[in-house]
Amino acid sequence: MKWAIPATLGTVLALGAIGPIIASDPPGGSDDRAATPKVRDLHWLAGHWRGTVDGGTWEASYPSPEGGVVVSANKELRDGKVVMIEFERFAKVAGKLTLIPYPFGKESEVAFTAERVDREARRAVFANPDHAFPQRITYHQTDPDRLHVKITGSRRGAPVTITLDLRRVRGADDD
Repeated sequence: MKWAIPATLGTVLALGAIGPIIASDPPGGSDDRAATPKVRDLHWLAGHWRGTVDGGTWEASYPSPEGGVVVSANKELRDGKVVMIEFERFAKVAGKLTLIPYPFGKESEVAFTAERVDREARRAVFANPDHAFPQRITYHQTDPDRLHVKITGSRRGAPVTITLDLRRVRGADDD
């Protein structure tokens, strides 16, 4: 299925549908740093974030990893209008911490497995080397109020990088 959508951040994850069995993190568990990354290791993503991308505004909201799943809600605004929505689900798939994007609300055929997660450094790298773009998505909280998201891969053989510099949004908008 080909989509006629603008070349924005949302289009980088406009990929299709996946249907694996999803399991949440079991309660308790080991703090072993060498252990398989857990959804709860992404606790630092929790919050509402906003920044710019390609002349538009990107907003992302991540709830706590409580219950072993994080489902984010994201939107891109241009000229005061929403041009893209996307959800992300971070969950265990076949025993591995996995990121599954839902561009325009549709579950993607392409999933990204946690390559490394560092709770203390507040950094997580998800990768799918078999996919052209994106191949790698890195989340890094550089301080309590800044989240960087770096999306890399290639298009038509050329390397492409999209970087979001998001800032924590305090309080709620009452629109």
